[in-house]
Amino acid sequence: MHGGSIAFDLDHVVVNSKSETCDLWEEIRSDDMFWNKFTMRRALLVGAKFASKMGDTTRAQTYLTAASNLADQLNAHWNGT
Repeated sequence: MHGGSIAFDLDHVVVNSKSETCDLWEEIRSDDMFWNKFTMRRALLVGAKFASKMGDTTRAQTYLTAASNLADQLNAHWNGT
């Protein structure tokens, strides 16, 4: 996985996952949109598998680390009830 649009987009997510995004339904901006982060995390997990299959273990680990960081942020939305 040497570049290409998949790597380009996922690399952008890794660097900008804490940046302000736009909510798709409400058209507001925030740095803590649950569904955006949920989708980013899933894309990073799928991307990590793909990168690993392509022999790009560095990117795979980078994506897994970023996905884990997003999981921590997502867990802050859960209060246990």
